[in-house]
Amino acid sequence: MKTTANQFRYIGTKIAAALLTIYNSYSQNVNIPDANFKAVLLAYQEINTNFDKEIQVSEAAAFKGNMDVFNKGISDLTGIEAFVKIKKLYCYGNSLTSLDVSKNTALTTISCYNNKLTSLDVSKNTALAYLYCRSNALTSLDVSKNTALIKLNCSENTLTNLNVANGNNKKITSFVTIKNPNLTCIQVDNVDYSTAKWTIKGGNINANATFNLKCGSK
Repeated sequence: MKTTANQFRYIGTKIAAALLTIYNSYSQNVNIPDANFKAVLLAYQEINTNFDKEIQVSEAAAFKGNMDVFNKGISDLTGIEAFVKIKKLYCYGNSLTSLDVSKNTALTTISCYNNKLTSLDVSKNTALAYLYCRSNALTSLDVSKNTALIKLNCSENTLTNLNVANGNNKKITSFVTIKNPNLTCIQVDNVDYSTAKWTIKGGNINANATFNLKCGSK
């Protein structure tokens, strides 16, 4: 079958459009509104590989290392969603009020203590093995999707709800919820197991807290 000139032009237009889409996706800059966060990322040679004044989507997507942005006066981590391959996030000692890492599904460690967090979404982070979120303002925390979790420290918050029933509680070797005076019910896989392993003897939980298979009305 002979290809006509019009067909060649049509195919060429399609190829050009596809190439433009690919180019735009790689040249597009990540939106990073917090100046302090952006400054830290720009100083990362492993991230800012072309040494310009922006972080491209392609640069963020390619980075597979750990993100160290602790004690930098950061109040907003918008832009972190572009770093889909980061393994560990150290953002403690900032002024964050919310943290959404739902796009960062490769994370195994989150250290976000000493912030002002009122919300923390780790529902998509099934590879998460370590979570340190103490000294924040969280009222609710759900780690029921984090089946790989090994260590959890959510002490010194204002928790009233904590769901740890992830179907794999026996993996958790360190569990600290002390100084959450309004946390009276902790949802777990097995009451007897949690009572035996996560006791108040070591000061890990408040004396008024109990383990249950179901907490609240839900």
